Amino acid sequence: MYSINIYTEIQNNYQAGIDQNQETFIYNQGQSDSDLQNEQSNQVEGLIEPVHIIQDIIYNTDEEQERYVTKFNEQLEDRQAKFQCSKYDFLEKLAIQKYRIILEELKAYIQLDFIIESGEGILFKAKIKQTNENVVIKFIRQDQKDFEQQIKILKELKQFKYFIQLKDHKNIDDIDIYALVFEECECTIDKKIIDINDFDFTQIILSSIQGLMILRLKGILHLDIKPSNLLVKNNLCIYTDFNNSQYKKYGEAVEVKSYTLNYSPQEQIQNNTDKVNHLSDVFSLGKTFEYLLNQQKNIQNVTFKDKLNYIIQRMIQTVNEVRINCFNVFHQFSKEVARQFNQDNRVQDINNQIKDYKNEIQQLLAQLKNDDDDYFQYLQQELQKIETFFLEV
Repeated sequence: MYSINIYTEIQNNYQAGIDQNQETFIYNQGQSDSDLQNEQSNQVEGLIEPVHIIQDIIYNTDEEQERYVTKFNEQLEDRQAKFQCSKYDFLEKLAIQKYRIILEELKAYIQLDFIIESGEGILFKAKIKQTNENVVIKFIRQDQKDFEQQIKILKELKQFKYFIQLKDHKNIDDIDIYALVFEECECTIDKKIIDINDFDFTQIILSSIQGLMILRLKGILHLDIKPSNLLVKNNLCIYTDFNNSQYKKYGEAVEVKSYTLNYSPQEQIQNNTDKVNHLSDVFSLGKTFEYLLNQQKNIQNVTFKDKLNYIIQRMIQTVNEVRINCFNVFHQFSKEVARQFNQDNRVQDINNQIKDYKNEIQQLLAQLKNDDDDYFQYLQQELQKIETFFLEV
């Protein structure tokens, strides 16, 4: 992702530190322990990297945790004294605070097993002490206003099964680090679809479009849809990572905070804020579908695959106004899926899924009619463009 993120910052700082023969701390994204050992010659002897500090805090006893944190604090103080540089960057903050977070602020969570890497923060697997339920704790650095908006969006979407469920959240003292506790899902969508059959594939795809329609009805832009931000649980697509998400109000331009080159539309990449809207998310989901369909090897019907590709091409048009909207995407995908499985004994399952999704959208529209007549009228006009697929007469 092209944004101010922790990996880019620290890697750049690391290189700058080498150039100036200064001590520095880096996070080696995607490297194994053997890779890290091979690069030991590039690091100052005796220093403990933040990621290693975190691992040691997780895996060791309370006394050992305190020893590591104390040593790390001493090294930071020495570093600041020598080079007059900032004492804390994101990972340094996190490493020092981690001990206190686990033992004092997140007492309900135990058994942090290992680190999962994320483009916008660091994730740990954990368990809820009382229920033994698996969760994921994500630590991010974010502006308070943006964080509060993210929490508001997550809470508003909590009633829907297509979005990651927020279980808890906490600010770490007065620094701009936040901890979010989420439900655990199986894996990212790109890992799930490789070996599954064509029926399960279409079920997951349909649920992802359903999630996008709900975002549209709620007036929420995700603005970072890509395979790594779509998880899978119980054969449903689960939207996650709402760091860049925001509400889209009529007549107001949105703030483009970042973009992902291979998945974001031109209006987002070029920071054309007046053009960024729900069709921007359609583009990103279309690029995700394009990637997933190329990876999926179990769709044998070439005609079906070609028709799906045709819909995808209509989603990823360069010009914003030419793209089909999310309701039209669902309408067309549903028709092709129903045709594909028409002679299959599972066709009733697909038809029931489509019917349930339509009913869910109609219920949301009914709520909107009571809450905001103007918004409802706008959405109703948009839906009427695709015949009576959602608005039965």
